[in-house]
Amino acid sequence: MSGGAGESALAAFQSSVAILIIIGTGFLARRHNLLDEHGESQISFLANNLFLPLLLVSEVGSNLKSSTVLSMWPLLAFAASEMVFAYVLGVAGRRFFNFPQWITPALIFNNTTSLPLLLARNLKQTGTMEQLLNGPGDDAAAALDRCETYILVSAVLHTIARFSIGPRLMRSEDEKHGIGGGEPDTAYESDGQDEETEERTALLPHHRPRHADDRWWKRVWRRTEYVRSFFNPALSGAVVAVFLGLVPFTHTAFFSSSGVFKKNLTQALKQMGDLITALLPFAVGSKLFSKPSPPAQARTWTNTFALLYLVLVRYAVIPGLCCLAVYLARSHNPEAWKKDPALDFALMISGAGPPAITLMSITEIAAASPEMIGQVARVLMVSYIFTPGLSGTVVAALAIIKKVYH
Repeated sequence: MSGGAGESALAAFQSSVAILIIIGTGFLARRHNLLDEHGESQISFLANNLFLPLLLVSEVGSNLKSSTVLSMWPLLAFAASEMVFAYVLGVAGRRFFNFPQWITPALIFNNTTSLPLLLARNLKQTGTMEQLLNGPGDDAAAALDRCETYILVSAVLHTIARFSIGPRLMRSEDEKHGIGGGEPDTAYESDGQDEETEERTALLPHHRPRHADDRWWKRVWRRTEYVRSFFNPALSGAVVAVFLGLVPFTHTAFFSSSGVFKKNLTQALKQMGDLITALLPFAVGSKLFSKPSPPAQARTWTNTFALLYLVLVRYAVIPGLCCLAVYLARSHNPEAWKKDPALDFALMISGAGPPAITLMSITEIAAASPEMIGQVARVLMVSYIFTPGLSGTVVAALAIIKKVYH
């Protein structure tokens, strides 16, 4: 079996440097006017709303069968547990250390798509993927396909939560309760004449007749708003992937080697979906230049401590707990879930790494100030500088797989 700890660390380092190079390219493109503000926002929009769903359809659907769907439960269990644990750490950081608003979503929503996918593909190029083979009949290409599928299945839950509750987490408590923003002082600037008019007319609206449509269909629509907030393009792509993968006829047509759509439509979907691994880091680099720096008074020791706290949790605490959980589960019960080195590897690395690049999209959806958007862009940049530290997680994960399977 080729590839050792040194090659694993080198592959992780190369993946991290590749991300930083793409971010730097986006920065230079925006600086030299090769990209304007409209193009910058369109790149993020296309990546999140078109290419990510297409990637989910092509990658998840191809490896999703009725015989394997139940084996995916560890991915969802690990993803949910990681987010709950990160949320607790974020709330604790804000309460006890007065961390900035971005700390909680930054801790919860790590990069579960572009960075793990790029890392897995670089591992194949260096030959390290051979350590994840599942039996003598397996090969590196098949192991990579399974690893990418596992990573994307885990990313689905993260993506749903990211765009449904992420913007709310990014807003301050005042904004959540409708305080601040807009023209906050206008309600207190009326003169005596306005107050007199208010006294004469205030009771009239309370006697407005209520129509039947106000009592049922509009009310039902408002009450389903929270449920509807969970539906986003990524979830749509996941639903389509599940349908195409689990229905025998469509699975054969789209993903079988002899399928009628395999060599044309499916291949086109995969090629477009692969664009996301470069487009999102490129957009972050562009925003690093275009968004203003935070004011001097915002650059306090609290923000610095918050950034160190973020790096420690995302690069050490959560990855360490994931590796420990997999090792203990396999040691005490080897059949705890489906035996596949690629699955165990995905479980251990999906919780590692910097915040998701789509944290920038969350910030914009939350209607944050330009200063906050710029601050988040810089947090992402600094977080990705530490991505070579992922090599430690990769080495630990491969060592655990070697001990458990070999």
